[in-house]
Amino acid sequence: IDSVNTVLQTDATFEHTVYVQQKLREANSFHNAVPLEVSAYAEDFEKVNALVEVGGQYSSFTFTTDFNPKHIALNTNGILMQSRTDHEYYVTEEEGYQNLPFVDFRVGVEGITDTALVRIEHVWAAPDNNNMASYIDEISDAHYWTVEGVWSPELHLDARFVYQANDEGDLDWNISGMTEADMMLVWRPDASEPWINYYDYEINTGNIFNGGGTEVIPLLRRGQYALANGDVAYAIQETTTVSINPYPNPATNFIQVDVPIDGELRIIALNGQEVIRRRVTKGKMELPLSEINQGNYQLVLRNQEGVIVANESFQVIR
Repeated sequence: IDSVNTVLQTDATFEHTVYVQQKLREANSFHNAVPLEVSAYAEDFEKVNALVEVGGQYSSFTFTTDFNPKHIALNTNGILMQSRTDHEYYVTEEEGYQNLPFVDFRVGVEGITDTALVRIEHVWAAPDNNNMASYIDEISDAHYWTVEGVWSPELHLDARFVYQANDEGDLDWNISGMTEADMMLVWRPDASEPWINYYDYEINTGNIFNGGGTEVIPLLRRGQYALANGDVAYAIQETTTVSINPYPNPATNFIQVDVPIDGELRIIALNGQEVIRRRVTKGKMELPLSEINQGNYQLVLRNQEGVIVANESFQVIR
């Protein structure tokens, strides 16, 4: 689904025009007269299904419901084989990481106030690459994820997934096969928006030349996720909103920072390893560096909602 336009009708029903894009995987042409099932979800999780037909790369269809849906999805009942796998489930309480079947994703629940419906789709085709932030050089040519559902703003999900590129046949070879140094996690709220560097994630690479590792997402948002390559330093600068002014820089035994908000401060090495994590309050503070090896580091500040608001580099010398 690229986008949905919903209009309230005079008879109090809702008419939805759904714009869809057909993608290719191991095929040379697009199919016509493709039967699809579309599902609309109400706030109370009621689901209404409708059968439609589409064709070509871009097409649209219209259907109606008696309620204004919170979410619209395709093929939720698995009646058509697609180059996509999915998993849909209800969340009722806080829980640790769960391995979700079919989607190569692990999700945990850190905060919840009401029952939520979570739906994750793993699309085994290349994401759109014609609308990306300037610092993105290349996006995955093989797959991406869509995270959607019906949930309140208070729901706090975290997630992680493994990427793999040991040889040219692996799914993520075009992104991490040669090196993981320029790899980033990109995101967009829906297909009408550009891909950007995601606000809050960590890459546990281990050896940056072996092609494999883990992406950790402390706060999972609705939208689409993909792996990409690009100018990571510039991407981080563009997604931050405040300055923390690390001083001195280079530093030897300590570093001082201006903390403009209450939150959490982390020091992360260039290989993604976290070396310091500390809850902080607004004001000036000093961080000891005696246990940190010489090298280049990122100083990352998250607000109380877990969103990165500052990310600045500094150097430790001995």
